Amino acid sequence: ITVLAGSLNTKDGGELADNLVELYDYSKRCLNQYLEDKNIAKLEEVKSIFEKLLEGWSGIDPKK
Repeated sequence: ITVLAGSLNTKDGGELADNLVELYDYSKRCLNQYLEDKNIAKLEEVKSIFEKLLEGWSGIDPKK
């Protein structure tokens, strides 16, 4: 997650990059909470977030 956040171009990426920074930060906090409390719901939430991101990225046609 840190690598993904670090690869964002927040200068030129606009609102999308800003939203992804926030989403990645939230995901890291959830993972830390999971590590502290062993709350599996937090781990599942992060998994769900990244499955949705993957679905969105998979729907992009790289030829356009």
